[in-house]
Amino acid sequence: MNKTEQKPTGGAEPVLGLVPIGKFCFSHEDALRQKTLVEELLQNQAIPYISVDPVVSDGIVRSDTDARAVIDYLQSLPSGQQPDGLFMPHCNFGTETAVGAIGRAMGLPVLLWGPRDGQPLQDGSRLRDSLCGILASSKVLQNNRVPFTYIENCDTDEPLFPQALDCFLQVLNAVKRFRSGMRIGLVGGRLPFFQCTMINEAELLERFGITVVPVNLLRVIDATMRNEKSNQHAYNTEVQSLAETLDLSEMTTEGMCRVLAFRDALLDVSREDALDALTVENIIELTQHMKVHLVFALAELTDRGIPAVIESDVHGAISSLVLQAINRGRSAGFFMDLTVRHPQHEQGVLLWHNSAPLSLRDTEYYAGQPDAADSFADRPRRVASIGRHWTMPGISPGVCNWKLKEGPVTVARFERSESGYMLLGFDAQSIDGPFNRNNYLWINTQNWRALERKIVEGPYLHHVSCIYGRNAAALEELCKYIPGLQFDRY
Repeated sequence: MNKTEQKPTGGAEPVLGLVPIGKFCFSHEDALRQKTLVEELLQNQAIPYISVDPVVSDGIVRSDTDARAVIDYLQSLPSGQQPDGLFMPHCNFGTETAVGAIGRAMGLPVLLWGPRDGQPLQDGSRLRDSLCGILASSKVLQNNRVPFTYIENCDTDEPLFPQALDCFLQVLNAVKRFRSGMRIGLVGGRLPFFQCTMINEAELLERFGITVVPVNLLRVIDATMRNEKSNQHAYNTEVQSLAETLDLSEMTTEGMCRVLAFRDALLDVSREDALDALTVENIIELTQHMKVHLVFALAELTDRGIPAVIESDVHGAISSLVLQAINRGRSAGFFMDLTVRHPQHEQGVLLWHNSAPLSLRDTEYYAGQPDAADSFADRPRRVASIGRHWTMPGISPGVCNWKLKEGPVTVARFERSESGYMLLGFDAQSIDGPFNRNNYLWINTQNWRALERKIVEGPYLHHVSCIYGRNAAALEELCKYIPGLQFDRY
């Protein structure tokens, strides 16, 4: 796969350790039916899981002896083949001592669920008491200080079950991302007039295993010049292809080729230094030296699964990487500023900046012209482009100009406060709004006043990471499993 063919990825799918829970009382036959329903659902949805059938009779844990067998079995699996989380469906009741022992020994995220219990039989007896069993198991997990996720009592064919299961898989993917360590490239230094992006590198490493990797600008500049010289024909061809989608009239071919050469230099650095994400000191000196604005290169990296953010914002890169993991690679993210309020919508605000992936442009918007019913029909001609920077006229051209597509969006920010580290996360919905230069999307925040005060009073700033979908619930659940990280809702 060459550099221009790389695609976003959420990594390998998380693997569940399926540990069905039963009890010596109630119907064992009905417990087996519930176990089969769960297995069939996982198989139909192609969700990888590890069964405990090899070490437990009928594959249902009903005693402390079964629990010890499960622990030994799962811990004996080779590295890379062990589960990322435990799913403990309570199939007829619950053996809470076993649940607590397994949860504590494995140290993995735990998912609790039980099927909705049917009505009593004609003789007044019941086949199962799954809900009652969960109420005991959940207390024992808390006694053992084992964090867990809970799917409210329901059947597997109710919409809640697959939705909540998918949310747990999102959480597992992000927990894997944290536990495997993050390597964030800092290309250049912190911009001197951006004191709001100051960080504590040692604390990030100590608390979360996050390593900030300095990358010398001269290394990247030299690699860019070498790429430009050796790949001129390929870059010219790529620029011609981009011109079929973008208006490049404000750009020179040489400038666009340099942007692509810079992109490939960053891709090489990311591979050589094993970077998961990066941030670049991308304005003023670098832009002046290269004689072109380079943010399209960052958009290209993000589109290829390496979140790349502007303005030396390490916490922004971490935020973007967390969203990518939560989203399981379903979409590229985009890094924006919270800027101005909507002129007509009280809860609306503008997400705006200049380095969003081209794959996220609103293709429907650029396919036509406003009609008479369009409340903002005075918008200019709809053409996506790369060109001049309107807020900084002395800067060389090269910023991205395209409206982003409509849809639900999750907005997040990882940040340090006096009391620790916080993760702000919320879901929003795109709304119509006036035309803007650069990359932009108007969103409905539901409660702008509360959000505004939350950001201003801290510990946040104007930079936010975004991704399509509704992922805030998964972000909140994630924080249960990351010591020292607190979810912040508004």
